[in-house]
Amino acid sequence: MKPTRGILTILFVCAYLSFANCCHTFKNTEAEIKPQNEQVYTDKITGCIERANDAFQGKTIEHVAVKQQMLPHIFRDSIRHLVKLKSIRFEKCEIESIHPYTFRNLPRVVEIAFTGNNISEIKAETFARDMPVQILNLNDNNIKSVENFQNMPKLKRLLIKNNKISAITNNWFINSTSLQEIDISHNKLENLTANCFQYTKNLVKIDLSYNDISKLSKNTFDILKNIDFLNLRNNRISQIDGNAFVNNAVINHLNLGANKLNYLPTALMDNIKVKTFTITGNPMRCNCIESVTKWLERIEGVMVPLQGCTDSRLPYCVFPKILSLECEENIDNESVQRYMGIIKGNKELLACASDFFY
Repeated sequence: MKPTRGILTILFVCAYLSFANCCHTFKNTEAEIKPQNEQVYTDKITGCIERANDAFQGKTIEHVAVKQQMLPHIFRDSIRHLVKLKSIRFEKCEIESIHPYTFRNLPRVVEIAFTGNNISEIKAETFARDMPVQILNLNDNNIKSVENFQNMPKLKRLLIKNNKISAITNNWFINSTSLQEIDISHNKLENLTANCFQYTKNLVKIDLSYNDISKLSKNTFDILKNIDFLNLRNNRISQIDGNAFVNNAVINHLNLGANKLNYLPTALMDNIKVKTFTITGNPMRCNCIESVTKWLERIEGVMVPLQGCTDSRLPYCVFPKILSLECEENIDNESVQRYMGIIKGNKELLACASDFFY
């Protein structure tokens, strides 16, 4: 007697659910394990990282670290039911993907790190809804695509440097109102859309250095009134809208070094106050750098050199072909070419300039 279609369907569903719930991510995977009130020990994990795993010896686990293991995929429900777990880290494990719903029932986890892997995308469902994570470290991967971090309302630090991200969308931080620090340096960012930080009013530290950003548009940072540190060094910025920041914004440390700026808009200088300011390594026209100096004197700000760039041969400014008493607020390609001619062929000086000049 042949099984009916209904029975076959039931059998298929049961088999699928059985496979989905079985743990097959970890096979003799060496891990550093830190139980509550005990010393770290090393053991091998097979199956899921969960309370019932033999490697945990029935102990209450607070920290797990997996380093230099071969784990191409982290499957659904692989990390679960550890109610006292505070942190979990995967370092240089050649991970290519983290499946949706990998994490479940981790009510006290505050730090998750996947560093030095080969992850290419982050899905919104990767992290369970309302996870209490405060620190997410995704440095040194191959991430090109990020949907958002909306399931992390308590996220305070997002570290995602040295990846291949080309854009930050407005939806990235739609539920990340607690975010205080973000590091997206050493990526492929080309443009920052208006209001991309609109949900992050508590953000005080932003590192966007070593990207390909060409301009700062109106309302880029319009929600951020008090920024401690904003690093935009080594991009390709040639234009900054006078209303890129909210009126009367205070930026303690603003670094615009090693870009393509010929001038700073008067409207921008009227809008913001800084404590320290860096503009070394830009083809600034000399009459325009003078207006910057007067602005800093007026607001009691301090000009500081670009870190590692104190070579006296690095041009402080460039005299335009046609001299003028006023700073003309337009892009001057002739001054850019003149600046390039001075530093071209000098490795030490090129390190202090936008990679546009390389």
